[in-house]
Amino acid sequence: MIAMARKSHPAQIAFDFTIPEVASDPVQACRDAGIFNALGNYDPLHGTVQDLSVPYTPRSFSFPVRLYRDERSAQWMLDLSTPAMESIPLVRRIAKVTGIEPQWRSGPARYGQWHHAVDLATDKGIARLLSTQEHTIPKYTLRAIGFGLHTGELSTKEARRALGIMGIPEPFDRSAKMLAGDGLRVCRTVLVPVIDGDDPGVGAWGNIHAIEDGWITKPRPGKHGRMTEEGWRRRGETPPAPFKRAA
Repeated sequence: MIAMARKSHPAQIAFDFTIPEVASDPVQACRDAGIFNALGNYDPLHGTVQDLSVPYTPRSFSFPVRLYRDERSAQWMLDLSTPAMESIPLVRRIAKVTGIEPQWRSGPARYGQWHHAVDLATDKGIARLLSTQEHTIPKYTLRAIGFGLHTGELSTKEARRALGIMGIPEPFDRSAKMLAGDGLRVCRTVLVPVIDGDDPGVGAWGNIHAIEDGWITKPRPGKHGRMTEEGWRRRGETPPAPFKRAA
């Protein structure tokens, strides 16, 4: 029996199924196409590409991809900063010009997911963070909320709203057990506490309660909270003398 040639469907005519060959010098190919440095800056040392068409923050978007040669295989790679960056216009242009299909790889690339969360964990950015969870993971979002509280960039009001939307229940004891135990650690030189439970959701609530209930002073942008006398008393500790540098 002779196999008949299969007729293509009319709808397929609109698609280009050809896979372009990988350029011999992908970086130069991008320069020749006007991508570097008209649309983006390229760091040859780290392979990172900066998208000049978007704001610097969050860094996940401003550095959406890495273009580099793998040391082991000598193959050119195009690594996405987050799994959802593949459709970004700059990334698609680079893929078309270089012939390299962008990929998401865990490992060092996961920092793009962390940068997305921590850069947007502010009063102005938290709504955008919650609406772009495809670029990060819940663990990073919760840790970033705790970090934003710690640095004073995120208010307890906005943090409470975010945790409510994420469905993270508030501890009934207002984190008192955690804050009196190992969940709160104090840098003995500057008396700045670090509140971070094993569960990032617990750590986020711990930061809220520490501020609201007077365990620490209220953090402000550029000035971290410090342990209060009441906080030391609740922990049954005597505050250490502030660290002084030798003259």
